[in-house]
Amino acid sequence: MDPLGLCSLEDKTEYLHAALAAAGLFPLLGIFPDLLDTLLYLLEGDLANAGLSAVAVLPGIGQLSRLGQYLKKLAKYKDKLLTLGKTAWKYAGDLKNLAAKYGSDLKKWVSNKIGAGAKKTGQFRDAQGKLRNSDGTFAYDGGPKTKTSNSTHGNTAGDQPATLYERYDADGNFLKHGISQDPSKRYTQNELDGGYLIETQTGPRKDILKIERDLVETNPGPLNKEPWAGSRKGQ
Repeated sequence: MDPLGLCSLEDKTEYLHAALAAAGLFPLLGIFPDLLDTLLYLLEGDLANAGLSAVAVLPGIGQLSRLGQYLKKLAKYKDKLLTLGKTAWKYAGDLKNLAAKYGSDLKKWVSNKIGAGAKKTGQFRDAQGKLRNSDGTFAYDGGPKTKTSNSTHGNTAGDQPATLYERYDADGNFLKHGISQDPSKRYTQNELDGGYLIETQTGPRKDILKIERDLVETNPGPLNKEPWAGSRKGQ
């Protein structure tokens, strides 16, 4: 089969010569492929290669003869090899461009599909893609659940310590109010992208959640995506 149309009858004959040449490398038995190769070249009227194939029958000297034939064939097909290489490189570039063009759209589509399922349970995803409950606490988002004993989960509205923070971008623009047990570990440097956090208050999480709720309702930042964000803005 030749789906790309790269092989003419002449090319296919060359492949037969290459196969015979490879078979001729076997000690003793290689004499017969070399003789057949010589005969084929004579029928084609290619006296030069017929002579080289005939010499290949001789032990030792024949190896040098075959080397000369291989180099000649490689030079003959260098243009087709270069064309194939350029075509492969072009397709690789096209795939890279498609990934750059549609990769973000695919990511958003997947995120929206996941988020749609969450909304049915009153849950939502914040600007960082974290799944939260309707009260703003983090929700279970897949993966194995770990059992804890005599301890309170960090996202439970209990008496465990929590810190209220404000997030700003690299230009000092306010982005959102948030809560974390450890704001220094809340975001990666890539997520902050030159921005920073300011810790404003620390206390029991159940109290800090109420304060954050009030701030988000009355003075939300652009990244406060909670359903209640801005519900009492201006009050």
